[in-house]
Amino acid sequence: FYIGTQLAPAALDKVLQQAVSAADVHPVIAEETPLEVVCRQHQDYNLFFVINFTGDKVKLPAVFSGGRDLLTGRILPVDLLLNQYDTLVVVQERHTD
Repeated sequence: FYIGTQLAPAALDKVLQQAVSAADVHPVIAEETPLEVVCRQHQDYNLFFVINFTGDKVKLPAVFSGGRDLLTGRILPVDLLLNQYDTLVVVQERHTD
């Protein structure tokens, strides 16, 4: 896709949705969250980098509760709130069936 002009927000949304669809892009996790979540894959595990760039406290998505934060070694509770700029690196084992 090439856009040679500044589009109105609604038009830009439409073009970006078409580009995402054409590229077969999907969210890293199913739960919607304002947190930035990036995944790096290894053959045995996934590393999820979770960062709060908002100015608010944000609840950690449920998919990560019970996971282990590599930065602190702690197991992540269900009700964990991330402050602005809080960062986690969550490891999840990959299951090969």
